[in-house]
Amino acid sequence: MRKHLIALVAVIALVTLGGSAQALAQTANRPSARRVFGFQDSKTGAFHPLGNSADITDAAAATTTYTGTVEATVTITLKTALPSGDKIVCTVTADASSENETAGTVFDYDESASSIATVSGSTATCKVNIPFSWVLFTPSTTVINGLQGGLEVIMFSPTATVTTELAADFVREHTQPITINAGKPADGVLTVAVAVTL
Repeated sequence: MRKHLIALVAVIALVTLGGSAQALAQTANRPSARRVFGFQDSKTGAFHPLGNSADITDAAAATTTYTGTVEATVTITLKTALPSGDKIVCTVTADASSENETAGTVFDYDESASSIATVSGSTATCKVNIPFSWVLFTPSTTVINGLQGGLEVIMFSPTATVTTELAADFVREHTQPITINAGKPADGVLTVAVAVTL
């Protein structure tokens, strides 16, 4: 009986190990499935993988680098009394985007910068600069380039040390979209002037 039990265990072990070895061999020899995402050019029939702009051969996929600075001046008329020791901070955002309709590819850049306002009587002034370098598609009939902006002005107490305290110490807050360079990316200094009442 004991011999039969040992033989049975040995057979089960052999089958298990043999099956595992066979399964491992099958798994190791199985070709791996690799997916490559891209698009097929309807004119040439060529496949172009996405993720590397050098692989896109369409002439409309040429790129242009735009460099410069967004210079925003925010003039704030204070109708709300600024509590003693409180500050006003201005945050400017710039979102440059470029879409090549032929290639189905998009570039998108989000930039932001903040500064503390200088207060003089009932007027406060912020100067916010955003240096940028954006690689976008060269404008063409199949390329859509855009530039959007935003402004947030907050009157707050700088003595708060915890986020929840800071939120509770907001006296006034203002947000709005702003227009940068008529909504088009460009080189050089892109000036923006905004008037806000708090």
